[in-house]
Amino acid sequence: MNSQVKLAIITIVITIPLISFAVFSSDSNQFKKTNESKLQVLASFYPLHEFSQTVGKEKVDVKLLVPVGIEPHDWEPTIKDVQQMQKSDLIVINGIGFESWVDKLNEMNYQGVVVDTSNGIIIKNMDEESSVYEEHVDESGDPHIWLNPVFAKIQVQNIANAFSNSDPENRQYFQENAANYIDEL
Repeated sequence: MNSQVKLAIITIVITIPLISFAVFSSDSNQFKKTNESKLQVLASFYPLHEFSQTVGKEKVDVKLLVPVGIEPHDWEPTIKDVQQMQKSDLIVINGIGFESWVDKLNEMNYQGVVVDTSNGIIIKNMDEESSVYEEHVDESGDPHIWLNPVFAKIQVQNIANAFSNSDPENRQYFQENAANYIDEL
């Protein structure tokens, strides 16, 4: 075999994979860009995942942080979970001490927004006495606030507000979805 034929074969063998790589990598980048245009949201546990998905619908990509069947009170993030957190725009939490790992987010150098859905809800211990009437108070001290429809509505609104602040172009969309969901609760 002469050297020109060998050179032509080597050129073809190298060129075809390079062209294939260029074509397929540009398609995957385009897909990735489409996904990145959505808010990347992590919900700490299932009820907040449901609230977030219902408010954001196709404008957000919501993933569940604590796997179903695992107790959210005791869960601690793995290295993979921390990496997933770093890629998210928002982490939606119950708040009021429900997720013990939240205090470690600063140590993890998390740069996104933590959405504390308990904002506006006051949890009191049973032994506390107050003569001041509070509009949204849980007298039982129970952190499972999503089980109370009044508190769940506040949580949904807090999620809608956080999504609206993070993606102002879709503010009306998020607020309308939240209002519709709140009506159902």
